[in-house]
Amino acid sequence: MQYENARDILTASLLKEVQKYAEGKVIYIPKRSKREGWGEASGYYSNAGLGEDWVRIYLESMGVKVPDSDSYFLSELVRIPLRLIDDENEKPFVTDRENCTEVPLIILFEDRRFHILCRSDYLLMLRKEKKNAHYAFIFAKNEEYEYYLYNFGKQFQA
Repeated sequence: MQYENARDILTASLLKEVQKYAEGKVIYIPKRSKREGWGEASGYYSNAGLGEDWVRIYLESMGVKVPDSDSYFLSELVRIPLRLIDDENEKPFVTDRENCTEVPLIILFEDRRFHILCRSDYLLMLRKEKKNAHYAFIFAKNEEYEYYLYNFGKQFQA
């Protein structure tokens, strides 16, 4: 980020208006564009083909039953706080960072709770590393989708 004198870039009338609120202060003016999501700047997201097809192929390769698309809504790639995810398989593990491929988590939202569908070892490793949030795709039951969207939809932005 580079410092620039406001006189060089603002009109005189706009400069006077800004001086009413921040005279003599250094201020940061954020970009208008929205922050890019995971993998968008590098192109990894589009190149990896992450989306519904990827999720279904990934789950099938892990031997996990894929939730029926007629009964479940699949979210876009989001960032979810790890503390919200229940893991019924909380057990000691031997997985370390070197043996894990960094992929989004696949989460099921059912009975108003988040459950991990596969790779609970990866979730435990992230928790061990004291990560607060991670990227995930979330399957939400159609009957609970409105609740999910109202309570969590705007908070989990990638």
